Amino acid sequence: MKKLILTVLPCLFFASLYAQIKVVTDGSLEVNTYGTVHVSQTITTGDASGFDFNTASTIPGFLFEQDRSESSGFYCDGDIVAIYSPGDRDRLLRMYDSDAGMVEKWYLDGNGNAYTISDERSKKNITDIQNSLSLLITLKAKKYNYIGNDKEKYGKAEENKFDSSQKQYYGFLAQDVEKVFPNVVSEDEDGNKFVCYTQLIPVIIEGVQEQQETIDQQQEEIDLLKAQVEDLATKLSALISAK
Repeated sequence: MKKLILTVLPCLFFASLYAQIKVVTDGSLEVNTYGTVHVSQTITTGDASGFDFNTASTIPGFLFEQDRSESSGFYCDGDIVAIYSPGDRDRLLRMYDSDAGMVEKWYLDGNGNAYTISDERSKKNITDIQNSLSLLITLKAKKYNYIGNDKEKYGKAEENKFDSSQKQYYGFLAQDVEKVFPNVVSEDEDGNKFVCYTQLIPVIIEGVQEQQETIDQQQEEIDLLKAQVEDLATKLSALISAK
């Protein structure tokens, strides 16, 4: 009886396994539609577990593809991460919030334009931005170079094709922005600060509108003064003529 159980159990296991995973004639691995592949931890980046692909091959990177006729998928190697698609729809890349009932939060279209959800129904505590111009003029724009990566520390023996330390950039210092617009600055677990530049766009637009209102008011005053000067000039001319 014991031998029978030991014989039947492996058969059931492999029968169940074959029903979910199989190798097709071209050598590809096929997984059942609702199957799940679990990979044990073999490498670690920070606190995240993962695994290495293609370590014995000279071909860099790895990819996941949907199909082979008109493929779309994910590719990465030691230098780049790429997501590619035929772009047949207006949304090339989409991001959802699963905790909010799979609500779409952001997408990238086929031309590389990014869209963020901005529907009024997704917002609350809506108020107008005030005094933007007075806040904006306190910001000091800077030009700078980024500090390059430590090649020895990160195992980069070869020279980088793109070295950000050699290119000049324009922007703001997060510490300066935080003093004026703290809500557009975030901080990671290591204390590094990040600026969401897109959140400054509405502030800039409001500042331009405020400035235009001031210009319009000044123009009205100028027009009024010009009319008064012309009226005085006419009266003065009439007085001179009367003499």
